[in-house]
Amino acid sequence: MANVMRDNEVDLLKFPVLKSHREDGGRYIGTGCTFLNRDPETGYVNMGTYRMQVHEGNLLGIWQSPGQQGRLIAERYWKQGKACPVVATFGGDPLLFFLSHTKFPFGISELDRAGGMLGHPVEVIKGPLTGLPIPAHAEIAVEGEMPPPDVETRLEGPFGEWPGYYTVGSKGMADEQPVIRVKAVYYRNDPILLNMAPQWPGAPHHAVRFEGGILWQQLEAAGVPGVVGAYVHHMFLVVVAIKQQYAGHAKQAGMAVLGCSASARNGRFVVIVDEDIDPSNIDEVLWAMTTRVDPATDIEIVENCWATPLDPRMPPDRAANGPHTNSRAIYYAVRPWVWKDKFPPVNRIGKDQRDAMVRKYSGVLPFPKR
Repeated sequence: MANVMRDNEVDLLKFPVLKSHREDGGRYIGTGCTFLNRDPETGYVNMGTYRMQVHEGNLLGIWQSPGQQGRLIAERYWKQGKACPVVATFGGDPLLFFLSHTKFPFGISELDRAGGMLGHPVEVIKGPLTGLPIPAHAEIAVEGEMPPPDVETRLEGPFGEWPGYYTVGSKGMADEQPVIRVKAVYYRNDPILLNMAPQWPGAPHHAVRFEGGILWQQLEAAGVPGVVGAYVHHMFLVVVAIKQQYAGHAKQAGMAVLGCSASARNGRFVVIVDEDIDPSNIDEVLWAMTTRVDPATDIEIVENCWATPLDPRMPPDRAANGPHTNSRAIYYAVRPWVWKDKFPPVNRIGKDQRDAMVRKYSGVLPFPKR
């Protein structure tokens, strides 16, 4: 609260708002951001991440994929003919940003999860205008409201999104999206913006990849036993390792992946592997897929799964008008249960033997430990 702008003083273009990709339709302050709103029915405060374009000094455009929790909450206000009160922050503790774009079930507080990881509660202040919690150490925070789309929208985008494409709308061009009317801005002296504008998925990833850990936790909560690893590669590829315990175990795990909130949306391929495969090692995963999958019997197609118009493979008419669904392929890259014990043994070096060699010769071996 070192600096405050209210009402006619509000000017977000006071800050160095970036245009991150050559063909972006404008400048985006909301990339490494958090967005908070409160469910009018339960009082649950959700924190998510959604891109935010600066249309005017006091007007933000916001793009929320259908079905996202922040969007569902706003729609409940809109059905009552009301604007949805919101808070957004730009910069601050990266942990809050990481958790805000992690897929937790509805009703699970991202702020509580952050406090659990930090070992103490996240310090917040009560928003003077909205009553919403504002992370106290944010670099920049805004309070405002989202009017119903039938009251006000603006052309938003295009924006280079996480799949590595310009998507949404007709041929990826700008389309009408809701706005945030900014009523107040609070900021620290010399604030630092966190820019997390996505690049193509093969670009270096400078963040903690903990999506697999969240999925692992949710799979166990759903009753899937024997999970020994999980990893999310480039969002569209999810790999789960299990120690098979009974016939149908691999299929149970594959179907559960489609139902867990951490992986229900934006998927394309699910790969179930045995416990000897490291889900985070794409070379091992491809080895399992090419040696343990019979295409005729071990690939299952599931239709009408929750997707997003950001999916570059979604036909343009469906991206623009819905339904926003796609199919998923589940690869059962495991030794077949009925003759698992007769499956050819592997000839690769054992992990325990490899680890012992690496420890013994760590001073001279050129390759990194894995």
